[in-house]
Amino acid sequence: MAENLKMKTKVKEFIYYYLRSMRLYYSFVTVVSTLAGVVAAMGRGAEWNGRVVFVLATGFLAWGVNQIFSDYCDREEDSLNAPHRAMVTGKLAVRPALMVSVILMVIFALGTAVIAPLALLVLVAGGGLNLSYSWSKHLPVVNAVIYGAAISCCAVYGWLGAGGVWSMDMLKPALWMFPAHVIMCSYSYYKDAPGDRAVGIRTLANMLPERVSLPLMTVSSMLYTMVLGFYCDFNADVIVLLCGQMVVIALLTYCLYARYYHRATRFNCELCVIWLWGLIVCNSAWWWIGIIVSLLTIELIFRWYRDEKE
Repeated sequence: MAENLKMKTKVKEFIYYYLRSMRLYYSFVTVVSTLAGVVAAMGRGAEWNGRVVFVLATGFLAWGVNQIFSDYCDREEDSLNAPHRAMVTGKLAVRPALMVSVILMVIFALGTAVIAPLALLVLVAGGGLNLSYSWSKHLPVVNAVIYGAAISCCAVYGWLGAGGVWSMDMLKPALWMFPAHVIMCSYSYYKDAPGDRAVGIRTLANMLPERVSLPLMTVSSMLYTMVLGFYCDFNADVIVLLCGQMVVIALLTYCLYARYYHRATRFNCELCVIWLWGLIVCNSAWWWIGIIVSLLTIELIFRWYRDEKE
C-alpha cells in the first residue's frame, strides 16, 4: 500500500514538473503560427475537418515537447541563467522526460504521416532546426535565425496539414512570421547575457552595447517586414502597424529585462502572439476573439510561474 502511494506521488510530481518544463505559455506562439498556415490554406480551397484539429493540437504541444529536449541540451547555461528549472535541480528526471517526449513526437509523426505525408517532412525539419538551435548558440545572429526558421516551419506545417498543395504560396505565412520569431528570441537573450557570456554563448545582447544591439535588431526586422509586406501586397497601414509594434516590443521588453525578467518574458510572449495574429486577422475580423482568448490564457498560465530563476 505504501509503495503504491509512493509511486503515485512520484508520477504526480513527474507530470507536474514535466508540464512546468513545457512552458505552455509559449505554445501559443507555435499554435498561432500553425493556425496562420491553416487559414491561408483555407483561402485556397482547404476545409475545416478532423485533420485540422490534429494539426493544431500538434502545433500547440510541439513547443513543449521540444522545450524538454532544449532544456536537456542547455543544462550548463541554465545552471547560471535559470538555476531553478526542474531539469537543473533534478526535480524532473531526465531519462523519463526524454522518453515521454520521444513517444509524443512519434505520435505526432505517425498521425501526420497518415493525414498529410508531405507535412511530415516539415515536422522533421522543424524538430531538426530546434535541436540545431541549442548547438548554434555560440554563433551570434545565426542562433536567432535558426530559432526563427524552426518556429516558422509551423506555418508551413499548418498549410500542408490542412490540405494545402505544395507550392511557393505555402512559404508566405512562414516568411511573414519569421521576423516575429527572430525578434522574440533575440530580446530574450538580454536576461541571459551574464550566464551566456560565462559559458561562451555569443549573442548580440552580450557582444554589443545595448544602445547598438537593440536598434540594430529592431531596424533590421522593420526593413524585412516592409519589404515582405509590399511583396505580399499587404495594406500599407498593416505594415506600419506591425513595424510600430516591433518598436513597442523592443522598448518594453528591454526596459523590463533591466529589472523584471518574469514580467518581460510575459510581455515578449504576448506581443509576439499579437504580431502573429495580425496575419490571421487580415483574413477575418472574427479572429480578434482569438487574440483576446490567447492573451487571457497566457496571463493565467504565467500565474503558475512566479519564480524568475525558472
